[in-house]
Formats: sequence, C-alpha cells, structure tokens
Amino acid sequence: MHKYEKNSKLKNILLEERSISSTKIFEGIFLNLYKDEVLTADNQKSVREYFKHPGAVAILPFLSTEKLLIEKQWRFPIKQEIFEFPAGKIDRGESPLTTAKRELLEETGYIAKSWCKLGELFPVPAYSDEKIFLFCAKDLVRECEQTTEPGECINLVDITVEEFLAKVQNLEIIDAKTIALAFWLLRIRDKTIKMKWEIDNG
Repeated sequence: MHKYEKNSKLKNILLEERSISSTKIFEGIFLNLYKDEVLTADNQKSVREYFKHPGAVAILPFLSTEKLLIEKQWRFPIKQEIFEFPAGKIDRGESPLTTAKRELLEETGYIAKSWCKLGELFPVPAYSDEKIFLFCAKDLVRECEQTTEPGECINLVDITVEEFLAKVQNLEIIDAKTIALAFWLLRIRDKTIKMKWEIDNG
C-alpha cells in the first residue's frame, strides 16, 4: 500500500463551494470583477475573486489541406507580440457559431463554407468563468479586407500545418487557446476524429 492511500485527506469528497455573499468590485467594458465569500468543501469560509466574462470563440482556419491562417498581434498585458488563431468575444444575443463567422470575417476578410464545432474550454478557471468555444473552418473564400476595430492591429500569416506544429513544440506559440487547437489539429491530421461539418450557403 502506498503512503498516500493511508491519508484520509486524499479520499474523494464533494468539492462544491457555496457562495455566501457576492460583491461586484469593478465593472469594465466587458469584464466584471467579483469578490465572493464562500463555504468550502471542508466547511471553512474563504474568499474567491474572479472575473465574469461573456464568453469567446477561437477558430482553426484551413486555407488548404496543408495550410493554415494564423494571426500575429500585440497583447498589452504581457507586452509581447504573439501568434494566435482568429478569436473574439461573444456579443450579447449571438450564438458561438455566429460569433465565429463574424470574427473570422472581421479579422481576416475570409468567410468559410464549412464549419465544425470542436469543443469548449475554460482557459483560466481559477479566476474567470470565461468559456471559449473552439471551431474549425475550411473552404475559405476571401470576401473583403480586414475590418478590425480601431486600435486592433492584426497581421495575417499563412503557415503550413507542420510549420505551425513545430512552432508549438519550440514554444514559439504560447497562447493557450491556440495550443488547445493544436491538439484538435493533430486529431484532424491523423484522422482520429469524425468531423460533423455544417455547410454555410450564405
């Protein structure tokens, strides 16, 4: 028997925490900061600070079977230019797929004829309820120039699948949602996932 098996603290317990009180500390443009007093699983009082977020999407766009469309942009909080796949915040009343189509068009000027939802993720569950919906887009057609918001500066880069995966492996890509999409890209490349495509006839 391993030592950890003797430790009763490691047994399965109900882990749910209950909010006793909740206070909005800050209201931003789309992020709101809350401070909750909670009752933990071991019946202790504690404090949780977290952001409420409207949700977002991220898109894995195929220019061809072997080529992807990726972006480079400056991220102010980390003071760094990074590679990312197209992504954006869900506006009120939008479905995630509608957001994905809008963001792809705005940020890249492309529309996609075929869409497939890949999954969902919580990038920072320790301090935010943000959920990102992951999509794959193919059969891309250039519709227009980029129509990004003022102050949103994005460079577009076409990159082969192998070049992209090498950048992930070499730690040149550090964006969490983009790394998550690399997992799905491997499954698509290796044909270990059954894709359920939705055709957009526009």
